[in-house]
Amino acid sequence: IVYPNGEKKLMTYYRAYFPALVFDNPYVSDQYLLNLQQLPEAKRKALMNGDWNAFEGSFFDTWDYKFHVCKPFKIPEHWRKTISFDWGFNDPTCVLWFAEDKSTDTVYCYRELKINKTLDVELARMIFEISQNETIDCIYYPWDLDFVNGQTGVSMRYRMMNTWRDIRGMSYSMRVAAKERIKGWNAVRFLLSKKENGSPRLQIFDNCKYLIDTIPEQIYDDFNPEDLNTDGEDHGVDSLRYWSVSYKGFMDKQEPINKYPSVQKYLGELNINDKNIFPDRVESKEPNQWIWDEMVA
Repeated sequence: IVYPNGEKKLMTYYRAYFPALVFDNPYVSDQYLLNLQQLPEAKRKALMNGDWNAFEGSFFDTWDYKFHVCKPFKIPEHWRKTISFDWGFNDPTCVLWFAEDKSTDTVYCYRELKINKTLDVELARMIFEISQNETIDCIYYPWDLDFVNGQTGVSMRYRMMNTWRDIRGMSYSMRVAAKERIKGWNAVRFLLSKKENGSPRLQIFDNCKYLIDTIPEQIYDDFNPEDLNTDGEDHGVDSLRYWSVSYKGFMDKQEPINKYPSVQKYLGELNINDKNIFPDRVESKEPNQWIWDEMVA
């Protein structure tokens, strides 16, 4: 508080939340519980189970915080780890890290990074710094990162890969994420569904605040009942969609650069700006390594 004389006084405000469900009320009749049981699912979850994340029109109506969110734990080194991200500059960029427990077929989203007004090369450095003690098998990126800048002749994906080569000696394996939205949302819903034994397919560490907060906020598009409304805060779920629809298990493991020496030698002799060989290619300053990355990625 700032007083008229300029004096400042720090005040602390306290509040407490005491959860209580309808079952905690000993005076509630069985008939009342029966009436709640017959309500539509979203309203029943709210009034009977205290789940106010559920509401009519929710795009991910199977989302359940208690079911899908877990406390962080140390990820075993042998678990396969992958990354996906949704790119934005003024809009947020959201990067998600995933680990797969093959013994239970459970996927964990164990880390997130939400930033904006960050260049692609800066993002590449941040991903490296956060992941440098981990083995990342694959990074799924949005398709628009492959656009070649008409002035520089290079793409954002190339700049990121080149940044990683400079700081770690080699790039991460990158795959363009499938961009089909409807197929992607179906893949997310599958991840949010229960396995046959009733356990979750996907769990999210509770430190991934942005993703956890925005999943239940998504609503249907007014004109396309199969898609969500893109006017909302959808960057976290877009990153989740890219991963869900693109993940192919061990098949995405990065191949060693010397596995195809004859092909690599041939590519080294090609001119990627030769219109006779690549008639549809935009003039580019990227070296021939770009073609090699395309073929092994």
